[in-house]
Parts: sequence; C-alpha cells; structure tokens
Amino acid sequence: MYDYCSSKTALNMSAILLARELKESGIYVTALHPGWARTDMGTDTAPISKEESIGGSLKALGDAGEESHGKILTFEGNILPY
Repeated sequence: MYDYCSSKTALNMSAILLARELKESGIYVTALHPGWARTDMGTDTAPISKEESIGGSLKALGDAGEESHGKILTFEGNILPY
C-alpha cells in the first residue's frame, strides 16, 4: 500500500508542477480522481460502478475550464483540496 499511495502523491504533484510550467502556453492541466469504483482492485465493496466512474470522469473533464487548471477534479466535477 505504501508504494501505491506514494505513486499517487507523486502523480498529483507532477500534474500541479506541469500546470505551473504550462500556465502561459494556454494548455490546461487537470488531474482526475476517478473515485473508488467496483473493479478487481476496488473490490465489490466500492460505492460506485465502473460506468459511473467513467461517465462522471468524462463529464468532469468535458466541463473543466481554466478554474480547474493545476487542480485535482473528482469524477463528480468537484475540486479536490490538495
């Protein structure tokens, strides 16, 4: 679990740093938290289906704008504090 959590933290920070680097270029960078979904890894106790995760993620990213640049969005479209 240590390796998994560390890799997710590194990925989040990489997205934030890339967003800072690309700020003036007009390219937006947004990380996405797809939620805890019922998958082999998420197990059948997870609260959402794969379809809910994918559908929500696509909508959240489709609706994302400048305000989400350098932020982490949830599959519900909310900004996740980091």
